[in-house]
Amino acid sequence: MVHKPEFNQFFDFERLTITLEQWAREAPSRCDLITIGKSHQNREVYALEITNKEVGEVSKKPGYYVEACIHAEEVMGTNVAMYIAWQLLSSSEGLAKHLLDEQVFYILPRVNPDGAEFVIKQGQPWCGNGRYLPGEEQPDAGFYWHDIDNNGVVGQMRIKDSAGEWKISKEDPRFMELREPWEKEGEFYRLLPEGLFRDFDGEFEFPKPKDGNLNRQFPSSYHPEGRQYGAGNYALEEPEAKAVADFILQRPNIGGAMSYHTCAGAILRPFGDKGDDNFLGDDLKIYETLGKMGTDLTGYPLISVYHGFTPDKNTVRGGCLDDWTYEHLGMPSFVTELWNLNKAAGVGQEGFYPSEVRSGKDELKVYEYLKKYMEKPFIEWKTFNHPQIGEVEIGGWDRIWVFRNCPPQLLEETAKSHSEFTLRLAATLPQLNIRDIKAEPVEGGLIRLTASVANEGYLSTYLTEQAKFMKVDSPVKVKILSEDNYVLVEGKQEQNIGHLAGRSERVAPWSQWGKKWNKSIKKVHWIVKGEIGTKFTIVAENDKGGIAVKDYEI
Repeated sequence: MVHKPEFNQFFDFERLTITLEQWAREAPSRCDLITIGKSHQNREVYALEITNKEVGEVSKKPGYYVEACIHAEEVMGTNVAMYIAWQLLSSSEGLAKHLLDEQVFYILPRVNPDGAEFVIKQGQPWCGNGRYLPGEEQPDAGFYWHDIDNNGVVGQMRIKDSAGEWKISKEDPRFMELREPWEKEGEFYRLLPEGLFRDFDGEFEFPKPKDGNLNRQFPSSYHPEGRQYGAGNYALEEPEAKAVADFILQRPNIGGAMSYHTCAGAILRPFGDKGDDNFLGDDLKIYETLGKMGTDLTGYPLISVYHGFTPDKNTVRGGCLDDWTYEHLGMPSFVTELWNLNKAAGVGQEGFYPSEVRSGKDELKVYEYLKKYMEKPFIEWKTFNHPQIGEVEIGGWDRIWVFRNCPPQLLEETAKSHSEFTLRLAATLPQLNIRDIKAEPVEGGLIRLTASVANEGYLSTYLTEQAKFMKVDSPVKVKILSEDNYVLVEGKQEQNIGHLAGRSERVAPWSQWGKKWNKSIKKVHWIVKGEIGTKFTIVAENDKGGIAVKDYEI
């Protein structure tokens, strides 16, 4: 058993490192801690390899990949990933115990250690990595975030302006509402992030920061910086993204992926840049079935990134990890957007992308909800003499800790249901088994050996039609081995038997009008000559379905 950390507390890099190292010491038979790469600021990108090492060869087990905090602000994902790891390391029964014996989990609790540390320690609101230090991420003329009043929070600035688009709410003077398009009379404001302007000339310029958006860095549908913020000059340019890609590619046993993000309260699926008519075969149906498991557990809807999470179809997302692992590698891959402040507070919103624009009544509703958990979810406005603009007021929502992440008291509760969803996703991977071996005599004193090889998992050994299309579907291979003297008379020592279907192909009673059922069990034959007592070992192996071994003596 490993110690249980305080999950209702965010992990800074030091606490994360201490916890991971302690787990590796406490559970050496279940856990290895791997450094897969270094960040720009020389922090480790950690991976936990979790399995029961006493059962089976680790690299031959079906693998499931979990990552979190690829965007700097989205630090609560680390808590969920760590909870999954703790649940596996401390399990002694149930689904987690079965998975620990049969599979291997690769858990990366923080892909973006630099960016997350800047957020936690300095309140820096961004999603980039550590290519630049805070304040350097925008080297060109224009705005950059800065805690100008030194209160530890990068909040907002409201500035009186007759051309301003905001007004103070009648519900509560702390809150701001959008000015109506027709309004002429009243006191109006500009609402800006707290910060400074490089090369300030009296005009407010807001160029996009140049720091790396790691989830625009992967090879699938990649578009460079000119098309989307943070994508850089070429795919896998950033060291953290390259470390992740190399890690996954070096482990062909990985058959599924979950990436934890924040603030939409939804389970996302491919595609990011095109519609559902681009799915092949039953892949969309598989996604819908697997996603429903998450909806049932968490209440989060399953949505397409393109159809439900992309307001402007002219600016689609590219280079995202889930698209890459599905489109190029053929594995069912999800993104879970943890937490949605509006939904939690009972505030309606259009679509699935949560807006930070609310009416005064809704602002008050959000405030009353957050006050149950936080002493200061909202920073009271205070007059401040801005060195460039003059008199402003600084305050507003502590948005990183209310909009991007849930209150700490809700972290463990959130982690429990999402951990269960990820474990159930892993449980759908293919799983090879040699059900039986039979021997029957044939003419000439020879023996026919027959092994029945089965896939007992939900997914087929090829995972998806996309995998077959990309030719990354490794077949099932079965071989016969022996340390005793024998003669193989007929049948190759190693045979390629193609693929074995999973239960995903059989979701309704058989019908002659329905889809053809492919074989989930295949028999493999050899004719051998050997003495009574000769021992054989039959081995069935598949990248995604693992390895099955069975001994037989004639």
